Amino acid sequence: MKTLIRFSFNVLTCVLLLAAAGPNAHANSKRTVTFQPPPGRGQPVSSAGGGTRNQGKCPLDRSRKLPRSTGPSILALVPGGGGGLTLSPHPTLWIEIAPTSAKQLIFYIREEKSGKNYYQSIVNIADGSTLIPLSIPANLPGLETGKIYLWSAVIVCGDSPHPDDPSVTASIERIELTSTSSLSGLDLVAWYAERGIWYDALDRLALLGQQNPDDPELKEIWRDLLRSTEVDDGAGVIANPSQKSGK
Repeated sequence: MKTLIRFSFNVLTCVLLLAAAGPNAHANSKRTVTFQPPPGRGQPVSSAGGGTRNQGKCPLDRSRKLPRSTGPSILALVPGGGGGLTLSPHPTLWIEIAPTSAKQLIFYIREEKSGKNYYQSIVNIADGSTLIPLSIPANLPGLETGKIYLWSAVIVCGDSPHPDDPSVTASIERIELTSTSSLSGLDLVAWYAERGIWYDALDRLALLGQQNPDDPELKEIWRDLLRSTEVDDGAGVIANPSQKSGK
């Protein structure tokens, strides 16, 4: 009889605790996405920006009091080493642009070993600090597996490109996995991140952020993912994935 009473008391206690926690008890658990750098990939190219004599800014931007006046004008969203992997033959790469007087940037990709140009395009810059996706058109031959490419983005400060224009360069390599995933949403983002597939993880997370611009969890995961991989804009400010500018 005492055992029955003790069991009933325990059950009642659990019910009362769950009721006190309310319907959001599970919602309070924080979802995280952890990026695991791929082992044995060597040292990737640095993503440090060009135009260092101009502090990484256009001349007109240095003379104007623009928001986020510290830090570079352009940031490649890649891990601290300066490169990453993709499974996609036509991946999307992401950069952050600080407020600038420039209206365009040049995006180009070349093979690392041969230096052969693969793709080049001009991308319009929207007003204000924004994230810009740099996409490889689907009608081009896809990136070859096992081959390292270098991609660059150069802000055009004047009427034409100049060696001192702010720029970033990073590497990308397409690989193949023996297994694929049928997951979606954050589960797919985590699947990519756990396998070191940086570009695909970031792009999926950015798309989720655009589809759900008011989701605070996605914004926090975005910031945590970038900071955990030493992606920093020099001012401690990282834009939200809902801030996107098209071409």
